[in-house]
Parts: sequence; structure tokens; C-alpha cells
Amino acid sequence: MSLWNLFSPSKRAREDDFIRQLFHLALADGDLDKVEMEYIHMIGNKLGLERERVNELREQYAEEDIRYLRPPSGESFFSLFYMINLILVDHEIHDKELQIAKQMVLKLGYTPDTVDIILNTIRQNQANNISVEETYEHLKDRLS
Repeated sequence: MSLWNLFSPSKRAREDDFIRQLFHLALADGDLDKVEMEYIHMIGNKLGLERERVNELREQYAEEDIRYLRPPSGESFFSLFYMINLILVDHEIHDKELQIAKQMVLKLGYTPDTVDIILNTIRQNQANNISVEETYEHLKDRLS
């Protein structure tokens, strides 16, 4: 094991922190809609987290506990895309959500305008019945 591994956060800690970040973003408007919760469960599932673990993270959520653990380079775009997609899940975009998303993308090493690029692409692709997965791949190639 390298010295770096001794001090770097575990994969599970990064995943838990990402779910906390999603809750932070979803709660920016003061309400966690059912569709937002289901979306966060879906992301948790993609990460290999059980529904119960996601529910625990929700129950334990406290804004002051959120850390911004930078994911490994291959996972940064995953975090970025699915975080921004959460903004659109309830079909309402709130200024506070955009503000938080722009702060988060900076921590991931992207520029704030990346939020607008991704939001606009997702909207356009939804209107053209292009799947989330295809949109993800297109944007990953374009922005990574």
C-alpha cells in the first residue's frame, strides 16, 4: 500500500459524501421532492449503495458535515453530470440550486459555466428524446 492510500479517503467515504452533496443540492429550495429522492436512490444504486444506506445518509444529513472530496479523475465527470441532472429532475430550477452547483463544479475542477452547458444540453436532448446515458457519454467526451 502506498503512503498516499494511507491518507486518502476510502471509496465508500467519497460515495457517501457525494450522496450528501446531492441532498444538499436537492434541499436548496427547502424541499426534497419524491422525484428527487428517487433520483438520489438511483444514483446510490449506480454507486452500489443500498436504499437503506441512502436513507441513513438522508436521516443523518447536516449541511455542516458535507465535505468536498475530489473524486479520482475518471469519476469527476460522473459526479458533475449526475449532480447537475438532479437540478432538472423536479422540472424546477431554483437560483440557490444553481449557486450550489456552481460552487461544487469549481471544487471538481470545472468552470461555473459548465453548469449552464450541461443543463442546456440535457434540456435539448430531453426534448429530442435522447437518453440520459447518451447525453452523459456525449458531454463526457466534450467536457472531460
